Amino acid sequence: CMSNATIVITDARGGRGTVTVTTEEGSVDPPAPAAFSVAPTTITLGCNQSGSVTAVGGTGSYFTNSTSPNTVVATPFGNAISITRLNSGTGPTSVIISVSDGREIQEVTATVPATCP
Repeated sequence: CMSNATIVITDARGGRGTVTVTTEEGSVDPPAPAAFSVAPTTITLGCNQSGSVTAVGGTGSYFTNSTSPNTVVATPFGNAISITRLNSGTGPTSVIISVSDGREIQEVTATVPATCP
């Protein structure tokens, strides 16, 4: 930890002010992140159809992966995960979307048509 730091602040007219900051080592551990979950864990989509699931808890930054990225894609928008069956290609009728907060992984099963025009 730093013992003292001086911060100089300058406004638009050239006026200056200083602030001295002192830090100390804390005695309490930070709280653990809230439990990470995704709901619902299943979704059914038609050709060129989208749906969403909601991620809560965890670290708050979410990442996705699809077992069939050429036919089903997933995109996080904040805590909403948009899942889309693309309107082309042939693939499995059951696709696993992995949603991760960087520490844990939750899975969503998307049931989709095997072939879309």
